[in-house]
Amino acid sequence: MLNVHRWTLAFFFMAASVFAQSAAQPTQDKPTVLLVVGAPGEEEFGKNFEKWAGLWEKTCHEAGANLITIGLKSPTETNDLDHLKEALLKEPKESASELWLVLIGHGTFDGKEAKFNLHGPDLSAAELSALLQPFHRPLAVINCASSSGPFINKLCASLPPTPRASSPASPAHQPSAFGRVIITATKSGAEQNYARFGQYLAEAIADPQADLDKDGQTSLLEAYLTASSRVAEFYKAEGRLATEHALIEDNGDGLGTPADWFRGIRAVKKAKEGASLDGVRAHQFHLLRSQQEQKMPASQRARRDELELTVAKLRDTKSQVNEDEYYRQLEPVLIELARLYEADALQKIPKVINQAEDGSVALHAKNATIHGSTVRYEPQPHKNTVGYWTKLEDWVSWDFKLEQPGTFSVEVTQACSKDSSGSEYSIAVGDQVLTDKVPDTGAFTNFVNRTLGTFKIGQPGSYTLSVKPIIKPGLAVMDLRAVTLKLKQ
Repeated sequence: MLNVHRWTLAFFFMAASVFAQSAAQPTQDKPTVLLVVGAPGEEEFGKNFEKWAGLWEKTCHEAGANLITIGLKSPTETNDLDHLKEALLKEPKESASELWLVLIGHGTFDGKEAKFNLHGPDLSAAELSALLQPFHRPLAVINCASSSGPFINKLCASLPPTPRASSPASPAHQPSAFGRVIITATKSGAEQNYARFGQYLAEAIADPQADLDKDGQTSLLEAYLTASSRVAEFYKAEGRLATEHALIEDNGDGLGTPADWFRGIRAVKKAKEGASLDGVRAHQFHLLRSQQEQKMPASQRARRDELELTVAKLRDTKSQVNEDEYYRQLEPVLIELARLYEADALQKIPKVINQAEDGSVALHAKNATIHGSTVRYEPQPHKNTVGYWTKLEDWVSWDFKLEQPGTFSVEVTQACSKDSSGSEYSIAVGDQVLTDKVPDTGAFTNFVNRTLGTFKIGQPGSYTLSVKPIIKPGLAVMDLRAVTLKLKQ
C-alpha cells in the first residue's frame, strides 16, 4: 500500500512539473478590483492615500484587471457608501473570477462597531458583511485602515454556505474553493493610530522581491507577509512602539493570523483547536499572474484550488487519523490533481507551424508562445491578436518547420493607437534580425499589413521566430495579429 502512495505522489509532482514547463495561450478571465479610497481628514494623508491607490491602479493595468475606483475624486459633499453599494450590486455574485475589495483610508472603533471612513456616511463592518453575503466567488477583502481588526469576525460571520463536495475527499475535509481572504491592517479596534500597512501592501502586491516561493508571481499571502515585515522594520528603525499589527484570515474561524506566526509561506501556529491554518487560500490569489497561471482556464484553476485546499485540510488533520486512513483520503485527491495537470499539459505543447504549399509560413497570434507576465492572446473576433503588451521585457515566439528554404519577405499585421506608437522592436530568426518602429494605425483595432524586409534561410529544418521589444515610449508595444513569411520566387 505504501508503494502505491509513493507512486501517487511521484505521479502528481511529475505531472505538475510538466504543466509548469508547458506553453500555451493564456485565458481571458480577469479579476475585478474595487478600489475604495476613504476620507483623508488631512491633506498629507490624502496625498499618501492617492499614492497607494496609484500603485494599485498600475498593477491592475499590468494585470489586465477590471478596475473600479471610488473616492479618489469625490467632491466635498457626496455619498461614496451609495457608490460602493451600487458597484457591489452590479458585480456577478457567482463567478470563477476573483473580486478584490481594497479599502484605503482611516477607520474608527467605538468599542462596539468598527467603521471605515468614507466621504459621506461611513461603512461599518456589519454593513459590509451584509453587502458581501450574496457572493459565491473568490473574494479578497483588504482593509488597510486603522481599527480594522474587527472586520474579520464580522465578515466571517456572513460566509456563504460551503458548496457540496465534488471531489473524492469526504465532506469534512472539503473546504470551499470560493472561500474569502480577509486582511486587516490592525489586530483590533483599539489600534487607532494612522496605519502604514496600506503603503507597503500596495508596493508588495506586484513586487518580484515579495515572491517568496519564487514561482514567478506574488500571491496575496506573500504580499501580506512582505508588507507586515516592512511595517515592523519601519517602527524598529524609528525606535517606536508598533501601533499596528496586521492579520490575515482565510480559514473561516474569524480569528486571523499575524505574520510572525508564519515560517516562509506556511503558518506554524494554530489560533484555534481543530481549525485549518490560515494562508493556503490567500496563496492562491494572484493579481499579476505568472505566464503559467494565465494559461489555465478559470474553471480548471478553480477546481485545482479546491483540490489543493482539500490537500491542505487533510494535512492539518493527519495527526488525528491513522496513516492508512490518511492516505486513503489523500490518494484520490492527488490522482485527480495529477490528471488535471496532465490533461492541461497535453493541450499546451508548443505548436510547430508547417510551411504551406505556396512556400509561405503563417504565424498567427493564437499559436504564439508567450514569454512574460502581461502579454497575452486576445481571442475576441475584433481582436484575434497578441495584446496587453505593456511590459518591455515581455516577448513572443513561434516554432516553424521549412521544407522549401529560400528568401522570405517578412510581413507583420499590427495595430497601435497614437498614444502608444513609436515602440521599437526586433524580429529574429537565428542570427538574422530586422528592426522596426511601430506606426500609429489609428486604433488598436485597426490592423494594417506592413513588409519589413527579408530573411534568407538556406536549409530545410526547424526554426524559431521571435518578436522582442527594444523601446516602449507609450502604454503598450502594439497589437500583433500575425507575422507572415512569404517565399520569394
